[in-house]
Amino acid sequence: MPSSDDETPLSWDEFARVDLRAGTITRAASFPEAHTPAYKL
Repeated sequence: MPSSDDETPLSWDEFARVDLRAGTITRAASFPEAHTPAYKL
């Protein structure tokens, strides 16, 4: 896998493996049981 300093663009096959998702957060609640400060979304 190329390093992050490599400016060679991804091939179509490499790009097709990426799982892109978008959404809207409708609510958030604190999650006090987490080891680090966190929210449940």
